[in-house]
Amino acid sequence: EFEEMVFRPSFLVFLAISIFESVDLVWSARTTVMTYIMVCSLLGGVTVLCIKAATSFLILTVQGVNQFAYALPFFLLPVLVVTMLLQVHYLNKAIAEFGTGEVVPTYYVLFTSCA
Repeated sequence: EFEEMVFRPSFLVFLAISIFESVDLVWSARTTVMTYIMVCSLLGGVTVLCIKAATSFLILTVQGVNQFAYALPFFLLPVLVVTMLLQVHYLNKAIAEFGTGEVVPTYYVLFTSCA
């Protein structure tokens, strides 16, 4: 069931846009509050989906349907860790450079939109 959802075109398009746009923003070397916050928000959307999948894997495994016999959890867990670390890294960079008064409201709106 999860493998069917992962390979749906809508999810693949969302994942591709999130990753490619994040890489583009990081490589552009622009240092604006929107650059940092867009990277955080785009990666946050991927993190939310990975967390949802990970909790579903754990719940199903506890219920007796071992999900760790498949390859998908072992693919999603590293993606989850990487996106979480990058999200926190760029959020900290934004706060250090621009302050919480500018970062927090912008991040709230963009993260809500992306997740």
